[in-house]
Amino acid sequence: MAKFINIRAAILNIGALAAALALVMAALPALAQQAWPAKPIRLLIPNSTGAAPDLIARVLADQLSRSTGQAWVVENRPGGDELIAAEAVARAPADGYTLLLVSQSFVAVNPNTFKAMPVDPARDFTALAVVIDTTPIALGVSTSVPARSLGELIAHAKSQPGKLSYGVTVPILSMVGQWLSFRAGIEMTEILYKSSAQQLSDTVTGTVPVIISTILSLAPMAKAGKLRILAVTSPNRVEGFPDVPSVMETFPDLNPGGGLVLLGPLGLRPDIVARVNRETDVVVRSGEFTKRVAEFGWANMNGARTPAEVADYIRAQRERWAKVVKDLGIAPK
Repeated sequence: MAKFINIRAAILNIGALAAALALVMAALPALAQQAWPAKPIRLLIPNSTGAAPDLIARVLADQLSRSTGQAWVVENRPGGDELIAAEAVARAPADGYTLLLVSQSFVAVNPNTFKAMPVDPARDFTALAVVIDTTPIALGVSTSVPARSLGELIAHAKSQPGKLSYGVTVPILSMVGQWLSFRAGIEMTEILYKSSAQQLSDTVTGTVPVIISTILSLAPMAKAGKLRILAVTSPNRVEGFPDVPSVMETFPDLNPGGGLVLLGPLGLRPDIVARVNRETDVVVRSGEFTKRVAEFGWANMNGARTPAEVADYIRAQRERWAKVVKDLGIAPK
């Protein structure tokens, strides 16, 4: 009889253990969701160190490190028309520890200028946040160029068709150069650089006398008298540069916009998407972030948006650039 009772007790214990194990297993997904972020987050950018997007990425990463309690580590992956960094993130595990800060070059220009892309911004990523939505692009010239205004540069270019060259680093800058040439009726040769530092150096020396870049990149050399900033592409003049006119004062339709968008691999958990979006929105609306990015002439006017609104923003920019590409008669490569 005692033996029977022991067996019965053992069976009951096994049943209790099984029930307890089932409860633990059921709780594991919830525990896993609560754990993010449990280790540093890698933030890949397709730009070289020192470029404006790199500096903004580091401002963003610093504030997100403080708010999430884990380090956000910026990794530079320049080159390949921003596709090297983008593809690395698209192929990464969808666990929230590898994210991408990328410009309109990737999300809006490339889809309209490539016949095929290894990864697609609308298909292969999770939209997380808009970090920057206002990015004035600057047009500058070497001091060897006898032009002190956009009008004078156009006249100079017309006097020697095809002889002037301009340097760019990413697709959206290339599009600005082509768009300006189209609207002004001039011919200039485009030189594509991987490094913004080399691009700037070649303009200062006069090797490639025209440069299309950010205000941040050109400002130090302009203040040192080594190049001249002739115009910016924002609808209004940029704070800190009141004497530099907007290109739109000459060509009202030439407004390339610009921005930086935060993306993750496709399939990120909804709780991670919500957390990243919420934390980023707090950062981009903060006085600290606003003040820092204003030094570059950049801004976020409408916050991070919701993830759905980020996807809509990307779609709208892509459609806008499709029209520009069509107007310019650019054949996808």
